[in-house]
Amino acid sequence: MAEVPLSASNVVAALNASISTDAAMRGMAVQQLQRWEAAPGYALMLLEIYLDASTDSQSKFLAITMCKNTVGRNWQPRSSHSISQQERDQFKRRLVEVLCNTDPSRIQHLAEFILLLRKVCRSEFPAKWPEMVNWATSSVRSLAANIAGIPRDQALGLLRIVHGVVKEQQTKKLLSARKQTFEIAPHILEGLLPVWQHFSGATSDWELCRVVDGTTLILLCIGFQKLYLVPSGLNIVSSVFQRLMLVVNEYPKSFKDPYYEKDLKTLLKWFAQIVHTHPLALADCGVDKMLTVILAPGSGWINKKDMPDFFDRYLINIVQYCMNCTAYRKGISNVTASQAEDEQVRQKLISTLHPQFMSYITNSGGLGSAIVEPVINAGLCVDEQNLRDWFEDPDEYLTGPPCVATDLRLATEACLLAAQQDPFTEALAEYVAAAANGLVQSLAQLANAFSAADAVRCDAVVSLLNLYHTILRKIGENETDPNKRYASVIVDRIAVPILQLPPTQPYVVLLKYRIMMLLRTWAGELATSQRVEVAVGAMGRCLESNQEHPGVRFQAVLSLRSLFDRDPEHPVWVSNGLLRGIIGRAMDMLGSSGGVNVPEAQWRLLTAVTSFVNESELSDALQMPLLQKLVDLWRSPSTDELVKFALLDLVKGLLANYYSASTYSIGKELKTYPAVIECSLTIAMDASGLAPNQPPYPSSTGSSPTCSPLRVGRSQPNPPPPSPVNQATITGALSATQGACSTIKEAGLALLVSVLRAVRGEDQVSHVLPLFSQCLTRFSPEIVESPELNEVDIDLITEFVALHLLPDYNPNAAEAVKSNPRQQFSPQGAEALSHHSEAIARGIKQHLQHRIDLYSQDPTMNAPKAADDRLADKVFRLVRMLLVVDGRLVDQIVFPLYQHFITFFPADRSSSRSSSAPLYPFREEPLLMTFATAMAHHPQKFLALAASGGLESVAVGAQKIMGLMPLGERGSTSPSRRSYLLPSVNQRCLVLAVPLMLLSAVADSRVLGADAKGLWVSLWNQLDCLVDQVEASQAKAGGSSGVSGLLTSTLRELRSKVPSHAKMPYPYRVSACMIASSLPPDVLHAQDQDMLEWLLKVAVRVVTTFDQRLGNGAGQALLSFIESDRLTQVVGQVASSST
Repeated sequence: MAEVPLSASNVVAALNASISTDAAMRGMAVQQLQRWEAAPGYALMLLEIYLDASTDSQSKFLAITMCKNTVGRNWQPRSSHSISQQERDQFKRRLVEVLCNTDPSRIQHLAEFILLLRKVCRSEFPAKWPEMVNWATSSVRSLAANIAGIPRDQALGLLRIVHGVVKEQQTKKLLSARKQTFEIAPHILEGLLPVWQHFSGATSDWELCRVVDGTTLILLCIGFQKLYLVPSGLNIVSSVFQRLMLVVNEYPKSFKDPYYEKDLKTLLKWFAQIVHTHPLALADCGVDKMLTVILAPGSGWINKKDMPDFFDRYLINIVQYCMNCTAYRKGISNVTASQAEDEQVRQKLISTLHPQFMSYITNSGGLGSAIVEPVINAGLCVDEQNLRDWFEDPDEYLTGPPCVATDLRLATEACLLAAQQDPFTEALAEYVAAAANGLVQSLAQLANAFSAADAVRCDAVVSLLNLYHTILRKIGENETDPNKRYASVIVDRIAVPILQLPPTQPYVVLLKYRIMMLLRTWAGELATSQRVEVAVGAMGRCLESNQEHPGVRFQAVLSLRSLFDRDPEHPVWVSNGLLRGIIGRAMDMLGSSGGVNVPEAQWRLLTAVTSFVNESELSDALQMPLLQKLVDLWRSPSTDELVKFALLDLVKGLLANYYSASTYSIGKELKTYPAVIECSLTIAMDASGLAPNQPPYPSSTGSSPTCSPLRVGRSQPNPPPPSPVNQATITGALSATQGACSTIKEAGLALLVSVLRAVRGEDQVSHVLPLFSQCLTRFSPEIVESPELNEVDIDLITEFVALHLLPDYNPNAAEAVKSNPRQQFSPQGAEALSHHSEAIARGIKQHLQHRIDLYSQDPTMNAPKAADDRLADKVFRLVRMLLVVDGRLVDQIVFPLYQHFITFFPADRSSSRSSSAPLYPFREEPLLMTFATAMAHHPQKFLALAASGGLESVAVGAQKIMGLMPLGERGSTSPSRRSYLLPSVNQRCLVLAVPLMLLSAVADSRVLGADAKGLWVSLWNQLDCLVDQVEASQAKAGGSSGVSGLLTSTLRELRSKVPSHAKMPYPYRVSACMIASSLPPDVLHAQDQDMLEWLLKVAVRVVTTFDQRLGNGAGQALLSFIESDRLTQVVGQVASSST
């Protein structure tokens, strides 16, 4: 496509083509406009097109809109197509020229022009745009000087522009921006205040009044650090409240004017902000008079009917800000004799406002009557019509009754919480206690004639008990009065009677719903007050009843889960099969026939069931009917993706619960749960696409005609319409349940990993082994698009390798290290595995090479993160397992990696530590263990390859390996005070053998020279430390040191490779394979003493080799480097026993 030059005519043509009905033309025009964004002068040209008198109205609108968007994207220097400083300066000058030379009422598309102006002001005003400050100040002063002579439309246009600039300044939260506002606001307000005073008594032209009121109140709110110190500041605030009273009283006459309602909202919103930001400025207004006008019984504004939705909310905000003001509540805490004028004024105002506030509360009958009652009536009582709509359409409000999260209710709860602060805590508690007692007395009437209004009032009291849980709990902790032991009162005298009511009326359902939420809030106190059994019984009966509202039963499951989490050992859970019944009823509620169709609610039900399953012994409850429900729900075409993730998490939790590490402890009978395995494997194969003739589920990032990234499932001839799901809820649910698994397929593969860890017996193993070939294709470089492997793929291959090697392994982890697991490896499995060795090696090599290439390009930018390290560590773990049975990996992977290590790993680690970048693309510990495993299991092959590089290469390798094995704290001889890269004796023995055997491979006389002395001294000192540590352990144990730390270090390594949120079955086969890889073939028992003896024999062979090859006392020369007499004696003893 030929490049279209940037010109005014071409831009106008492209702008008009961008709204063409021809899709092809529209697409080309949009692409061209995007290309021009990078061109210098584009934004300024758009502005000129808009200002050109010859441009038609549509083109003007398109130009100013495109200009606004371009400026918003590219004004900042850090943007990709940043507008140059020269163009920005020219752009600002042109805007000011327009403002100075044009009647605002004649500016076309003024709203879009103001938005453009705000975009520029966002970054430039006021510090970098003094011309705009001068224009704003001078224009309002001119308007004030000739307010009667300026046409109305011109005044309105000018004030709209000033309002836009001021409102943009209000959105800036940085302290530097606020300080700049403090500098310019007084100058703008000086000119604007006479204009506002001129219109303060106006009850017409609400459009103009709204702009004047809004601009003035924003400046009062944000323009002064201490408004009470401003001359006449208190009087101005008092005048603002008088203006607000005038506008409120005009409601019956002017409510049909849309600008009247906007002006009313502006005044309420910003007056509330003035109370919040400048509470001391209300001294002249009188906080007692203000609260009386707002809250007075009968006549207060809060009692007005048919007001706009925002009206009560802003009134309650004003009351909340008053309650939050410490000066109002407590007065002057510390009266000082400060000479500072500011402090004297502050103390004087507080001494006026505190009595006003307390006087209002006292004269109104106390905190309850003055504040709490009117606020509850306005914002906490549910509207009867909303309640009936919810009752008749439970799906819409399944996760909550009406007015649970509306702006009004949230403001009301915030205000009521503010009322519990000192000095009103005790008075508020007494009010709530009286309300609770009144509720108890009223419950006797519920079965008789009880109006909906009375029930709504009871609902408000239940909400109070929920809201004030914290202070009521503290009061009831040591209370002897039974009426104030709130946990017992709530269960016995409120919850039980309400939950026994027949659910025939909407208000009864509402009360039951609130009670379930109340019991969930008080779950911790119920557990400590021994009311669990009563509460569980009452909620369990509601859950069992098919007559109950679905929302009530739904909340019952969640509340029971909260109680169970806090007291899972209570005997009530196992009596009469209660827990099995809860799980069964919760599962029955899922799906269209169960009443719970909202995806978010289904997800919450499944997570509750997961909690029950994960924390309890439910072997008798895990029968095939329950598991079949899971499979049916999974395969239902109407099941949402959010629910599918929860199902996968639930099934994985089942496996983790019944195949955890505790099931492999000594002396515990090993059980199998074939039904769980069958259910898990079915769902895993469906989700991962491994099931025969079943395509994989699509990615979460796919598209859908209704709910694009959210819908998954098999395609059906007539699929049901998908339920709408909130994107934020999906994202939160995925992070909470799956972590790294961002798609159904990946989550299904993760579940398959759990299945592989749990399978046991010939039938189960033979069922899953054929899946290895399919999973291996995801590991192959020919199939995978990116060289970066997925973590779940590495886990799968690792588990399949372990399953091949140990299909019949007895999974007793604590017994595993009493004998080398290598002896139990299956020859048939190793043979079958060898056929796939090339494919596995290619995938590993490509991944490692990709990491090395990235790091070499830019070590700082591409430094491995924690997740990268975990991924690479798992790859090395897989290599170590395969090395036990396949020596080909030494040539293919280990030795090339060793060559890279000796070439690029920093020799002087201390000099590299000043940099924030890691030393190397891989962590040292798994790297060293990989080299040591290859050396232990295939010494001849590894040494032959290493020796081919000559003495220099061998010496560099030995020095770098020893550099990673410091002795720890300088001067310390205690093993407990030394820190090691490798935590166990076994691992250090294995790694220390590598440099010893490397040096023996060349046996050159230069290795005995003075230059090599430091290396040999370090080697012998490391060996001496190992002898010291083993002897100290034996002395402490009074005999043999027993099982070494190999098992502990192995388990620690396995745990460190699992994200903290993941719950998986214990990988007993992989653990055994790792232990086998850490033991040389001729070491039959993984005890510290055995490994030390093996290493000492290696050392003796090294000495013997030097003697045989070099003669002339070469071996004795090596021994002369030993600085410890004890080590000399030990080596001599081992040498004697060997001969």
